[in-house]
Amino acid sequence: MILNPATPVALLAILHASGVRPDFPPCLANNFYGIFGQQSVFKISDSACLELLPISVDEGSVVPLFLPDDGPQQLFWIQESAIDNSLRTPEYEAEVADFVYWLVSDKRITHADGQTVLFESGRPATASLVYRTANSGVVAVSDQGTAHILSTRLPRFWNALPIPTKPVSYLPVPETAN
Repeated sequence: MILNPATPVALLAILHASGVRPDFPPCLANNFYGIFGQQSVFKISDSACLELLPISVDEGSVVPLFLPDDGPQQLFWIQESAIDNSLRTPEYEAEVADFVYWLVSDKRITHADGQTVLFESGRPATASLVYRTANSGVVAVSDQGTAHILSTRLPRFWNALPIPTKPVSYLPVPETAN
């Protein structure tokens, strides 16, 4: 089967960790990728599983994952660390806005000497923003070099964590343990 790059291969469900109920359907429980910043990440690969989602969770987002043009991709969870409000200066907010703009636009790196270099020698962008909130997000990258560039472009007080490439079983905390 040939997939159009505009056709999502799967859906990424990003659900509030405390909103996931213990009677979670197996199609979701077996496609759990971890908890990042109080958000549980699941991959949904079929419509039957997607239909079970509204009765399984209280709140969250579902976003498409697209087939990359040039091979496999690695997903990264990016998140702002807890910082004091006094550090949220206009300069810091501009730094975050510039980073987000860089993720959604043509990738260019401007060096201190004023030289501007196209990201990846002019090839199409290999880092893309998949999901975003005010202080977190998911970024897809196509290779190690792009992951390194992503880490150098992160704003101050932001971290990037790789999302596992293979799912792990979701084991909810029993209500008696809460």
